[in-house]
Amino acid sequence: MIFLSFIVFICMIVLLLPFILAAFIGRLLGLYKSSDDRVLAGVCAGVADRFDVSPGLVRLIWLIAVLFFSVGFWWYVAFAIVLPTERHDSHYDDF
Repeated sequence: MIFLSFIVFICMIVLLLPFILAAFIGRLLGLYKSSDDRVLAGVCAGVADRFDVSPGLVRLIWLIAVLFFSVGFWWYVAFAIVLPTERHDSHYDDF
């Protein structure tokens, strides 16, 4: 019984870890999803806009991460769920 609860605990940590890290990294780096340039959820375009690089380059890096490391998909899902759609300070640009 203790072993089963330990396995369940480990599985929950493994499933929740990308979401926790995505929230921390997104908040730390000021990441957001793009509402204008979306292919799936706008994560790659938002990251590209934040670091002022081409969205195609970020999408290519993400594709390589998915194909060769198989963690890119879960990171994309985590960022798509956790990140806000636009920068929080974008509404202050009008003042």
